Amino acid sequence: GSVYRTESNSLYQSLIKRSLVISTGTPQVRKNQATVRINVENNSPNIITLRAEVVSSLPQDVSTWSKRTLSDAVVFQGDSIERDLQVAIPSEVQRRKVIVEIFVESTDGDAMSARKILNLSEP
Repeated sequence: GSVYRTESNSLYQSLIKRSLVISTGTPQVRKNQATVRINVENNSPNIITLRAEVVSSLPQDVSTWSKRTLSDAVVFQGDSIERDLQVAIPSEVQRRKVIVEIFVESTDGDAMSARKILNLSEP
């Protein structure tokens, strides 16, 4: 499951009421790389800014930062976005996990973060 931390109640309530939907698709694994799709649907009354990052237990090359992160994506009311993030993963099956961290801020000053651990497997 996901772990949520919030500085306000309104963003969390938007998640509970499903007027704000943040989800991760099934991770796709190809050799030593995982791709995780981030989906956001914003039907809340606020414009939101979203940041997301996918990390694994491997040290990551600085040059791959732009593939592992989504920075300051603005999602207006009634809009949605979908982004694929890629990260290098270990070859050992028991260590094939990634952590997805998502940070959301609304234009009225609310903030919330969520963290989810995804287990990976070869197709």
